[in-house]
Amino acid sequence: MASLLCRLFRWILPERPKHKQHSQGRQALAVPFRGFGMGGRVWLQGQVLRDRRIVVSPHDSIWRNLKNNYRRFGSLKIPGALLTVHVGDNQFHLLTDNKGYFYYAGALRNPLPEGQPTWLPYEIQLLGTLNETFDYHCTGELLLPGPSDFGIISDIDDTILKTGLTSLLKLKAVYLTLARNAFGRQAFQLVSDFYRALQAGPSGYAHNPVFYVSNGPWDLYDLLTDFIELNNLPKGPLLLRDFGLRRRSPFTLPPNHKPESIARILQTFSHLPFILIGDSGERDTDVYMDIARRFPGRILGIFIRDVEIPGRARRIRQLIQEAEGETIVFMIKSYREAIKFAKERGWIKTR
Repeated sequence: MASLLCRLFRWILPERPKHKQHSQGRQALAVPFRGFGMGGRVWLQGQVLRDRRIVVSPHDSIWRNLKNNYRRFGSLKIPGALLTVHVGDNQFHLLTDNKGYFYYAGALRNPLPEGQPTWLPYEIQLLGTLNETFDYHCTGELLLPGPSDFGIISDIDDTILKTGLTSLLKLKAVYLTLARNAFGRQAFQLVSDFYRALQAGPSGYAHNPVFYVSNGPWDLYDLLTDFIELNNLPKGPLLLRDFGLRRRSPFTLPPNHKPESIARILQTFSHLPFILIGDSGERDTDVYMDIARRFPGRILGIFIRDVEIPGRARRIRQLIQEAEGETIVFMIKSYREAIKFAKERGWIKTR
C-alpha cells in the first residue's frame, strides 16, 4: 500500500520544465546509494539531481513533511551527467540515464581486498553535462561481507515498517506515507532484536550481511535509511526502484523487481545461504518460494509476517502446505515467534 501511494503521489505532481533547471540556482548533487560487492565484482547505483533542500527533524509539522515529500518526488534529475568513480584501485566513468541514475554492476580490473566484513568507501566526482560544468565530490559505501554464516534479505513495508495497511479505508496508510517522516514512523515490536540476532548468528559474534529489497521508490531512500538507523536495525544496502510514471497509470507495477534484485544478491554471494523475511500483504511468499526453487539449497528459511487479512492468510497457508518438504516457511504473528523459531533452527544464539 505504501508503495502504491508513493506512485500515486508522484504521478499527480506537475511536470517541471527542463529550461527552468538553471534558474533554480540549486547545486547539482550526486547521491550514492549503498552498494555491495565481493572480490572482483561490485554493484553500485546513485542519482544526480538538484539539491532538494530537505531538512528533517523530530519536530517537523505535517505541512513540512508534505513539502519534503513533494521535493523528494518532484526533484529535478540531471540526465547525461558524467561522473568519475574510484573504487579501491579502480577508476571508471559513468553517465547518468534520462532519469539521472548512474549504475554499475560488474567486474573490477583490480579486485577489492577480502577478509573482515567492512563498509568500503568509494569516491565520486561529478564533472558535468554537455551544457554545464560541476565541481562536486562525495563518498559512497560498498558492503563487503567477510566470512558469514548466512545472509538476510528483508522486505520493508509491513515487514519492518508499519504502514497502516489493515486500517479502515486505508486512510491511516495515506496519512503515514505522506505526512510523517522517519522520526514519526513505527517499527514492529522486537523486529530490531530479531534482525540483530540474525546478523550476529549462532555464535553471537558474526557479521552476517543484511539487505533490504522493497517495491518502494528510490525517492524515499533518505527516509528509509533514516528509519533503519533510528530503529536500530542492521545497516545494509537498499534495493528500491524507479517507477517512471509520467506516462503510465499509477496503479501499474513494473514487473520482476524483487525477484531480479534477490537473484542479483544470491549470484554475487554464491557461497552463502540466505534467510528471507517478508509479509503476507503483497506477494512476498510467492516471490520467495520461487527464488527457493530457482536456487535450490540456497534458502535456509522464509519468515512471513501475517498482516491479519484472513483471505491472504488462508492463501499463504495453502502455498506453505503445497511446498512442504521443499522450503522451510514460518508464518508468524510477532517477532517474538520469529526469535523462537530461529533459535530452534540454530540460526541465532540460544542463551
